[in-house]
Order: sequence, then C-alpha cells, then structure tokens
Amino acid sequence: MLHLNKDSFSAALDASPLPAVVMFYANWCSKCAMMKPVAEDLEAYFQNRILFYEVDVEESPQLADQYAGELVPAFVCISRGTVVGAMSGIIEEGLLKERIQKIFRNS
Repeated sequence: MLHLNKDSFSAALDASPLPAVVMFYANWCSKCAMMKPVAEDLEAYFQNRILFYEVDVEESPQLADQYAGELVPAFVCISRGTVVGAMSGIIEEGLLKERIQKIFRNS
C-alpha cells in the first residue's frame, strides 16, 4: 500500500481513474496491525481495479478528522475524489471484500 499524507492525498486520489480504499491507521493501534495484512491481501486481489493507500492518523490528523473521525482502523472508499463508503474496526477479510465490491458497484 502506498503511504499518503496531507501533501500527497488529494493529488493521488483526484487524479486517479480507479477507485481507492484508504486505510487510516495508527502505529499504537493493535487492531490496525491486525487489519494491515488483510488490506494488503485485498490490494493484491483487486490489483489493477482498486487502488489501496494508507494514512497514519498521527502524521496527518487533519485527514483523519475529515475522512475517518476518531475510529481506527478505518477504511474509506473513494471514487472520483468523492467518499462513497466507509467502514471501521476489525472486519473479516471476506466480508471486507464483499463490502468494498458492493460500495464500488453502487457508486
């Protein structure tokens, strides 16, 4: 997953023709550590169809406030620069995959 911060976030997402999932995480968050391999597996599964990024909420608190709130891990789905869905917490890989597919199918 490519790492984004406040300086690269808009440029990466606004310019992309592909939808994206952004995982908001914190280094101190054990649930985030559990979900990172899940996100990486889904990145491989959706390769060339959906982009996956990560944002450290402590490094970019303004992005966290705007897109993820106070819950981490959070998965924010963005299409054409617009948030089209979001989920947070520990989510089983198959369920997360289904939710991502449904969100982007309906956007």
